[in-house]
Amino acid sequence: MSIFSINDNSNYGSILSQSKANKESKENSKISFANAFLKQNASKLNEIQSANSQTLIKSEVLNSGSNSTLDTNYGLFSEFQNTVHTLKYKQADTSNIVSLAYGYGVDANGYMGSDFNKAAGLPNDFKIHKSTLDEIERKAENNSYISDKKQYLGIDKYYTNIDMAETIRQYYNQFNQIINHTFGDVNRTSFSEADLNNLPKGISFTTSDKTIGIMPKSYDKLTISNYYNTQEQYKEIEQLGMFAHINTGLQQLNFTPQSMQTQNLDEDTLKDTFNPDMSVYPQNEDGSYSKEALF
Repeated sequence: MSIFSINDNSNYGSILSQSKANKESKENSKISFANAFLKQNASKLNEIQSANSQTLIKSEVLNSGSNSTLDTNYGLFSEFQNTVHTLKYKQADTSNIVSLAYGYGVDANGYMGSDFNKAAGLPNDFKIHKSTLDEIERKAENNSYISDKKQYLGIDKYYTNIDMAETIRQYYNQFNQIINHTFGDVNRTSFSEADLNNLPKGISFTTSDKTIGIMPKSYDKLTISNYYNTQEQYKEIEQLGMFAHINTGLQQLNFTPQSMQTQNLDEDTLKDTFNPDMSVYPQNEDGSYSKEALF
């Protein structure tokens, strides 16, 4: 008799039958568990489906139309950033959004959407134009210090990304302090020429940022310590800093009607001068200036 003996066919058939029965039992158990899970979590699954539908609707809005494209100037990183902010601020009104810039919606007239205003701490109806943000980026890239660094490093672009919402939030907080100092009302939305003349001609900053560099890393760490309401006061502190070699933290302010217009500058001067397109911030019917233009 061979030592490699096997069971007879009847026993072998019984083993197969038992294995099949065990498999069917496991499958039935899985189905029962799945049905119980679906029954218990039906409401939660509906919430998830609803959220996914909202995201899909926003995606379709942003991608509708032949002009609804991402600005290729910002590359793959900004495409990812745009997606993140789209999801983060999907509750914001997207009915008039036709494109994205700096991770936020832009309407058909080029103004940033309510999602940007929310992230930047601006009033919901505040109208800041995308071209203004572009000019901030251009100016940051072309100041003399950064230009020298780009030339030394052999690169065309120094900043890979600028958080525009956070940048504007910090600027706007400082701006509101100046408005509140002069008028005692940060909610004021229009300004006459007489109002412009009443605004400070300069301010001094103190900072808690001890990092060595050409500018503070965060404007949140800057505190306005003094306001110079006249040109004479500004000149006096300017000369004190120059002749006494004192760091006065001086910052000139220019709220003249001329500053509310785009300047006609030669190419060399324009390169490192902040010169936004002011036609996107027209004067009000009564000749006053909007808060957006002033900002």
